[in-house]
Amino acid sequence: MRHGIRLTLSGISALILALAHHESAAQNSADFTYNGFIAQGVQRAANSNFVHDEGDVSFALTEIGLNGRYQFSDTVSLNGQVVYLNNGNRYPEGVRIDYLFLDWHAVRNADWNVNVHLGRYKNYHWIYSATRDVPHTRPSNMLPQSIYFDSFRDIALGSDGVAVRANTSTSLGDWELNWSYGSSPVDRNWTEQLLGESAKGKINQDFVHQASVYWHSPDSDFTIGINGLDSDFDYEPGQQLDPFMNGDATVRRVSIAAQYQSRYWELTSEIMRERAIYRNVLFEDFVSDATGEGGYVQLTLMPSPRWDLLFRLDLYDQNRKDRSGASIPRLTGGQVPNYFGFMDTGTLGLTYQISEDMAIQAEFNRVRGAGRLTPLLVPDRASAPSEYWNMWSIQLMYWF
Repeated sequence: MRHGIRLTLSGISALILALAHHESAAQNSADFTYNGFIAQGVQRAANSNFVHDEGDVSFALTEIGLNGRYQFSDTVSLNGQVVYLNNGNRYPEGVRIDYLFLDWHAVRNADWNVNVHLGRYKNYHWIYSATRDVPHTRPSNMLPQSIYFDSFRDIALGSDGVAVRANTSTSLGDWELNWSYGSSPVDRNWTEQLLGESAKGKINQDFVHQASVYWHSPDSDFTIGINGLDSDFDYEPGQQLDPFMNGDATVRRVSIAAQYQSRYWELTSEIMRERAIYRNVLFEDFVSDATGEGGYVQLTLMPSPRWDLLFRLDLYDQNRKDRSGASIPRLTGGQVPNYFGFMDTGTLGLTYQISEDMAIQAEFNRVRGAGRLTPLLVPDRASAPSEYWNMWSIQLMYWF
């Protein structure tokens, strides 16, 4: 199981339920705190392999997690989270450590707060990147795929290395600066999601380097930020007969985010431009250099403390110079349709807060295109036989 962890679904469930119903003295102490969540739902993505190859109704919408913080001193703490996930094809099933890092509060004065994270740090560079791992903190069951591609969930959530977070306040507002450098362990299943089941080798991430700057208005109702990412990958063929060869890839992304919050509504948007360069991998001297673009605009209405209503439009193009995907049928001998070059999604979501620690979330997605379906580099028409397809999901969430 992932990263050598031998925990089972039943074991994690029993542990979380025990903690939730038998609160220990440690949770109330100044040294140790913990939180957890259990979420179960049902979903279906008809006419696509987004959830299951058959497109049937599925109960593979399970998220169970336990996170904690141990305070060694006023300036040093240990933070971690372990989760079990089962979400069909959206990302590999199993147990993983989402993050486990030492947090050193290096600077604390009237002007600056600076924290250094060492270990498997969390990604704080995007609006939802640090909260996507906890179901009830997400605005919807499925985040916009143009920015938060589900197949890259584990790689994008955090990395092994070092991160720095800095905050300062001025008369013009608050500033937040984030920097990180590291690499993420790549699961065998993720290699298959990118290249298909015929791949016998393994993809490795050499490094990921990110930096971001956010400005928050003095009254904290408006936020705007910019993020830059640079990452390298390589592919090592397997010992058996492998249709793929030694190769590498470079990914560079620039994104801009903005959010306005008021008492009864919230408007959020992120847009990005991402250049992906692949060398060799498919065959000798193979080179693919394309710049994709995407982004979303999302309106959340909050008519009462218990109800949230979400509307979102999410657009993604794999190649900004070929937004319609016209070159794809030509390059694949007509085997892959043009609509694998883009993926546009309209989302309607509803959240009801049942109690202080329980909520139910439902959504419907109307999708045009298959540009975010796997395997990504070697698309298969069977994964999306139709240009238009629907996805819906309902999830019940409990946390403590």
